[in-house]
Amino acid sequence: MLWSQAFELVDIVAVIVAALSTFVVGYIWYSPQILGKAWMKEVGLTNKDLQKREGMPQIFAGQLFLSLVVAFFLATFLILLSGDGPVDGAVLGAVIGLV
Repeated sequence: MLWSQAFELVDIVAVIVAALSTFVVGYIWYSPQILGKAWMKEVGLTNKDLQKREGMPQIFAGQLFLSLVVAFFLATFLILLSGDGPVDGAVLGAVIGLV
């Protein structure tokens, strides 16, 4: 299968959901109500340090763009390298995880 054929088979809605899921994981990780306080303690940050941060809209826009790119290419690789059965799926998952 060619790249152009694989691009046509990519489910754009799934790519968008996958990209937006990075924000859910980020919220869980950095939210003070969940894991944020432990994260801040481990990296040595205070609330004042976080309030000094500038350019957050640009950071979030960049994160969204890069998450979309990664999700799109991951979907394309899954289409190009897809096999049959759970063993092929496990091998493909291991290779993608390593890369």
